[in-house]
Amino acid sequence: MIMTSFKRARSEEQRTQRRRMILDTTAAMLAEMPVAHVSLNELSRRVGLAKSNVLRYFESREAVLLELLDAAELRAGGPSDAELDALREQFTNEALTAGVFGAPSFVLPSGEIFWGQDRLTLLESALNVINSNALPM
Repeated sequence: MIMTSFKRARSEEQRTQRRRMILDTTAAMLAEMPVAHVSLNELSRRVGLAKSNVLRYFESREAVLLELLDAAELRAGGPSDAELDALREQFTNEALTAGVFGAPSFVLPSGEIFWGQDRLTLLESALNVINSNALPM
């Protein structure tokens, strides 16, 4: 259990410290176990707070995990907003050109387009063929 020098985080600095403690503890838990096993109950126990108090700092378990993911992407030099906008525009233009904009779609390396919910079973069959051809004998 992690302890702080204060019981109640009253100042902004203490609240920031408490959030950091929750994030650090979650990161340590992820080093020990799969993400599916990281629970608010265990996180709360390790941090030394009631689950309701952890939820004062983060809306949910997923919010904690997403903040860790965002921080990791920043450290790893993830794409900038401008790069994401450029990719979004590129993919939108490709979808418009292919005539599948606004519909769930998937383009195989061969160029074959599967779009719409009713084509999902056909897509699955095509992917199974590709995967079976890629398996070593």
